[in-house]
Amino acid sequence: MSKFMRTGLVALAIAFPILGAAPAQADEPTLIMLGGADDSRTITAATGDLVRVLLVAGHDEEGSWAWSDPASSDTGVLQRRAGRPTRGGTAESIFTVVGPGRGELFSARSCVPDPGRDCPADPVPWQVTIVAE
Repeated sequence: MSKFMRTGLVALAIAFPILGAAPAQADEPTLIMLGGADDSRTITAATGDLVRVLLVAGHDEEGSWAWSDPASSDTGVLQRRAGRPTRGGTAESIFTVVGPGRGELFSARSCVPDPGRDCPADPVPWQVTIVAE
């Protein structure tokens, strides 16, 4: 290693702890990640933030559980930006907070019975409230 390279590395090693990493830009959106455990929560977000909903399918003694595609109650507050079709019962969507207000993201988990088994008739709802400022 050349003397010049060692000097540069020493300068970086000294400067980084003093200066720190570059600060995040104030206008960068925040990514809010939501899953099955977030049911019934209320979240505060800012216009421009992204909200990712990932609801993972499961299996229990009654059968497999499949999620419907997440949707927004108010597209003036939360607009679906992207999503994948439900695959194997798992649903994923990304929403953008497009304006101030209050909107809900919702989905429902339904049972897909195993052969010879019965499932509960009613789907299990999932909902998160987003308060956009």
